[in-house]
Amino acid sequence: MHLKTFRVGLKLYWKTKEFFKSITVKYSRFESHFVVKVITLFRHYVSRFSFGFSLIVFVFLLTATVATGIGLHCQTARAQLEASPPNLLPMSLTVVGLNGTKVVLNSTDIAGLPSVTGVGGYNSSVLGNYTGVPLTNLCDIVGGISNVSVVRITASDNYSQTFSFDQVVNGNFTTFDPITDNIVPHTKPLTLLIAYYKNGVNLTSDEGPLMVAIIGPEGLLTRGPYWVKFVTEIQVLSEVAVPEFQPFFLTLPLLITASTAVILFKKRATLHTR
Repeated sequence: MHLKTFRVGLKLYWKTKEFFKSITVKYSRFESHFVVKVITLFRHYVSRFSFGFSLIVFVFLLTATVATGIGLHCQTARAQLEASPPNLLPMSLTVVGLNGTKVVLNSTDIAGLPSVTGVGGYNSSVLGNYTGVPLTNLCDIVGGISNVSVVRITASDNYSQTFSFDQVVNGNFTTFDPITDNIVPHTKPLTLLIAYYKNGVNLTSDEGPLMVAIIGPEGLLTRGPYWVKFVTEIQVLSEVAVPEFQPFFLTLPLLITASTAVILFKKRATLHTR
């Protein structure tokens, strides 16, 4: 008797599951269809067995079926969200290759490029979830980058940063702990990208519409000057990469020379105003 009840209950489960799956695809609001169908099936099977035992089986199978349907619905919604292109703000990005090839991309072009999402941030900032196009992909549009090339990224206010091949391709950056701000070497690759989303929405007016972001799976910070905001141009150049920070003994002569020049200028200005 119980074996027969189990088989009937299992049959009920598979029928309701297939029905739920079909209406999940066809309808955005399926509640009324699902309830009517399940009640009909329940009334059909409960007439053969005791009401109490059938009710227990029904509740168990209904719970399992609803959980399965929710999973299918969430999976479908997630797939549709990932397939839909991002809705970007108006923008223009110029990419110049080593051979002089020049391409100007708008928001539609950038939205159509493969994107990545990851966690990153810079010193004294809060970690964020950034989405954008890897810099290597943008360089590939104009011929790519070789191991003797560097990439200069320029903002609308003419601020710029130059990145080495190792930084662009291998993600070799100094990283910091987001809590202590102490240097912590990263053990997993970092990705340098031109971001247009932060935490799932367009960048704010004081950052974007495009900015440099350095992301990775470990949630570490990188130096702030690398995070160029208001990016408008990317240029591949044939130059020797500049180290992250010049040693003090190399910068000291420059500081002395600059200070001397300022003193002489002030003295000459004073002479002319007497």
